[in-house]
Amino acid sequence: MPKDSRDPQTVSLDELSGRKGTYVLVLQLAAACKIVVGGLGAVSFNGGHYAYVGSARGPGGLGARLTRHLSRPKKKRWHIDFLLERSTPREAMVFLSGVREPFLAASLESFLQPVRGFGASDDPVSQSHLFYLGDESIEAMRRIVELASAMPGCRVATVKVQNLVRRQPVKRPA
Repeated sequence: MPKDSRDPQTVSLDELSGRKGTYVLVLQLAAACKIVVGGLGAVSFNGGHYAYVGSARGPGGLGARLTRHLSRPKKKRWHIDFLLERSTPREAMVFLSGVREPFLAASLESFLQPVRGFGASDDPVSQSHLFYLGDESIEAMRRIVELASAMPGCRVATVKVQNLVRRQPVKRPA
């Protein structure tokens, strides 16, 4: 059966090396908990799935950013680093062109529950870059793909699930 042309292609983290773009990282939190998240302080999280919107515009691109998110141990730099300590990455969807992080986050606020202030300290448009999906992560991801497909020029890909394992941090030359 031929794939629908709107279906995202599947890529590896290595294929994303140096590629700039926006991403959605889907995480699963096994149970409800409270986590101290940097300057946000203590945040209460429900158990279930979450979608985090981020971007990679630097020289390492999406490959380096997602590898950093998946690596341990690491210095906590962003809000997502605190949540990643307690959750399990399940899927990553990358937007290789056509959509910017603030626009995607603001669009997701129309149908997903935001975690106010999370990851959005430098974004004047969105109230959050983290969204609660509950147990309906597959349906929510389908809606995200539909939203992206409607954006002119947007190219979407997913990262192979088996590649979403904890990796050692990439050592950069001094």
